[in-house]
Amino acid sequence: MRFMKRLLTAVYLYLGIFFALCLVCWIVTGEEPAALIAGISTAAGVESVIAGCMRMREMQEERRKEKEESGEGRREIPGGTSGETYIDPAWGEK
Repeated sequence: MRFMKRLLTAVYLYLGIFFALCLVCWIVTGEEPAALIAGISTAAGVESVIAGCMRMREMQEERRKEKEESGEGRREIPGGTSGETYIDPAWGEK
């Protein structure tokens, strides 16, 4: 988690500096590097989407572990003689 925060912070810091330099370049020369700006923006957007997917996956894993630890998803088998507990993966889901 800390690695992802540092990575995203570095990406956004890089983007800020890059766009500031592009603005200065545009003010000085009057030419805009449109293709380079589009490429950098797309790459940063893809990075953000991938980081979001990773975070969602981590949250799902944490929620699943919490359910397992709290006993949700467990129910006794009707008619069981040994008192065994059956773990039903779909029992606690909504």
